[in-house]
Amino acid sequence: MTALSIRIESELEEMLNLEVKRLKTSRSKFIQNLLAQALAPKDAYALLVKAHAQFGIEQVDSSTPRTHAASNVKALVKAAVEEKHRKIKQNNKATTA
Repeated sequence: MTALSIRIESELEEMLNLEVKRLKTSRSKFIQNLLAQALAPKDAYALLVKAHAQFGIEQVDSSTPRTHAASNVKALVKAAVEEKHRKIKQNNKATTA
């Protein structure tokens, strides 16, 4: 491992010290992690695979067609409103009987 010396503004050093204390790590380790993240190659597919593995997300099978509920949203809203009105009428009949 190699040593590296940098100059930073005092405000930035204060923020660094606070963050290091919050994370319970060393300044050296914190900066090493930042550099590793910043300099790592950015492969979108690899990031997606990593996120799926990290959060337990199942892979989506792109061969199966997806429904497009938005294409018939007007009909869905109309059906929901009609169902609501039907229930209200039922309740009104039950309370007046």
